[in-house]
Amino acid sequence: MLANQNLISFHLVERIGNKNIITWTYPTITEEMRDYLLSKCFTLSKNSKFFCLRRNFHWIYVTQNLNDALVIISDYCNLGKYQAFAEILMRKYLKNKNPVDLVRLYLDGNLSGGCSIQDNGNLISCNLKNFKQQTKVQELVENFGIETILLYTSLLLKRRTLVYCDDLEKLQEKMMSIASLVSCRNLKDLFLPYIENWSDLKGYSFYLAGTTDETLIKKDHLYDLFVNLHLKEIFISERTKDVFNMTKIQKNIANFLVEALETKICEEDFHKDLDKQTNNILKTLRTMANNNSNLITIDDLKSKNLNKNLENFLFNLGVAENIVML
Repeated sequence: MLANQNLISFHLVERIGNKNIITWTYPTITEEMRDYLLSKCFTLSKNSKFFCLRRNFHWIYVTQNLNDALVIISDYCNLGKYQAFAEILMRKYLKNKNPVDLVRLYLDGNLSGGCSIQDNGNLISCNLKNFKQQTKVQELVENFGIETILLYTSLLLKRRTLVYCDDLEKLQEKMMSIASLVSCRNLKDLFLPYIENWSDLKGYSFYLAGTTDETLIKKDHLYDLFVNLHLKEIFISERTKDVFNMTKIQKNIANFLVEALETKICEEDFHKDLDKQTNNILKTLRTMANNNSNLITIDDLKSKNLNKNLENFLFNLGVAENIVML
């Protein structure tokens, strides 16, 4: 049985003159995927050594230098894990240019859940089975301060968040930290690591999407939040400002975010505490549901005599959790 059932394939792409050529594929590749990879390597992000793309239900991880690119395709999203794996394969390939060695390492990763190489006397290893994505949420709070609650709210309520940075690698690293604010949201449902055109958003009712096109801020029908990583600013679309009106619940979360930064707790404890508070919010919401149907109606919310902002927040959260009877 495979230890890592998420791996699909890996590929080597070389730039020879003005042409990109796939020089090795294992185990196979479709013609459509071949054309897609050839159009992205070396051209999409010349300054980024590593980046991730999404095509339908496949995650494409690319590590590259000026003339060589190594691509791993998986049906699972974990940028840190596959970056580490891709770097090991690339190091091995650059050492002797023998793709057969890469097949052995790839199979090690697939069958045993890990692989390792010796490089300049140092052992470099990657544990694919138990790899934990590293995040920098506290750095996020340091950049955005109390407004980090807007990112949290957008994810919790399944809204549309568009994140801009002209450095693709930095963009995607920050996006993984943003996504980790609400860990109960599944990345495969919302995470679009890079969009080339606004039409890439079609078919998604909510998302956390990355772009290197700053002009998309002018198309506020595409987002509820626009995050500019360079300016360290978050813009709310005029169309959805009411969604982000603060309630006591959000203020408590916002205070926790800022206080956690000040007390300098470790990232792991930070996530545990934040996840606990998120779960408590969801439990509170479900206590309002009708015992027979497990659904919440507008009348249920109104009977609680809540203030308008809180009623609106809980309604939107109920819609996100699919437990509101409309």
